[in-house]
Amino acid sequence: MPNQTLYVCDFGMSASEREFWQAAGHYLAPPEHVPPGLHPWRYKACISQFIDANAYDAIVWIDADMVLLVPVHEQIEALVSDMIRGGASAAATPDASGLSLRRAISAFTATGNNLNPLEDLINRYNKKDADAYLNTGFLVITNFEFGDLWARETLAQDDWLLFEQNTFNALVGPSRHAVHELETAIWNVHGDLLAEVDFMDVGRQAYFLHTTSPEQRHHIENEIEYPIGKLVLPGWFKLFVRDDLRQLQQKHLLEFLKKHLELLRRCELLVTPREP
Repeated sequence: MPNQTLYVCDFGMSASEREFWQAAGHYLAPPEHVPPGLHPWRYKACISQFIDANAYDAIVWIDADMVLLVPVHEQIEALVSDMIRGGASAAATPDASGLSLRRAISAFTATGNNLNPLEDLINRYNKKDADAYLNTGFLVITNFEFGDLWARETLAQDDWLLFEQNTFNALVGPSRHAVHELETAIWNVHGDLLAEVDFMDVGRQAYFLHTTSPEQRHHIENEIEYPIGKLVLPGWFKLFVRDDLRQLQQKHLLEFLKKHLELLRRCELLVTPREP
C-alpha cells in the first residue's frame, strides 16, 4: 500500500530470522513488557502493543498464511474511515463455516475440547452467542483500548483451543466493542470457500486467500525443505490443494525468494539439504 509498511511481528524469531527481517525493513519488535517464549497466539492478541498507538489510526493484521490477490490500500482506507465514523472497534469476517458462536462451541465441544473458558468470557462480557463466529485471520482494529483488552484477557489465560480467536469473539459486540463484519468471500477466503473461489473474477474480486481449512480439506501443511538450487529453505509450509491456487501461491513465494536471495544466504537461512 502506498506510504504504508508491511511489518512482520517477532513472535519468537531466531537470530537469523530477526536479522533477515530487520535488513529487509519489515521487522517489528515485540513489546518489552510481554514475556518472551509465549505461544504465538498470545503475541497476536497483543498486536496493538507492538506499535505506538499515538502514531496510527488503525492496525491491519494479516495472518502469515494469507495470500494477497490485488492492491487493497483504497479499500482498507475506506474501511477504516467507515469504522471510525460508525464507532466500530474492530473488523473481521465470519468464519467460513457459517456457524454462530453457540453452534461453534457445540462443534468444538463435540470433538472433545473444553470450551469452559469461552463460556466464562461470554457470561462475563454479556456476549450474545447467536452472533456469528468470527475468524481472526484478517483483522482491523481502530480502537486501541479494545486491543489492550484483548491482550489482557488472552495473556491471563492458560492455553486452550484457539484461545486468542475465541477470546476476540467473546469481547466484541454491540453492547461493548462493536465489530464491523466483513464479507468472508472477499476479505478472508478460507475453509470450503477455497473450493469455489474464482480469483480471476474482477466483477467480484476476492482480496485475500487464507491457507486454512477444517481437517485440511483444502490445504496441506508440514515441515519441509523448500528447494532453491542446491540449497533449501527449511520451515513449516502451508499450501493449497487446488492446483491453480497453489501455483499462484508458489508464484508469490518464488518472487519473494528471487528478490531476497542474497539476503537469505547472508543471514544463513538457506542451508544444505539433510541426508535422506
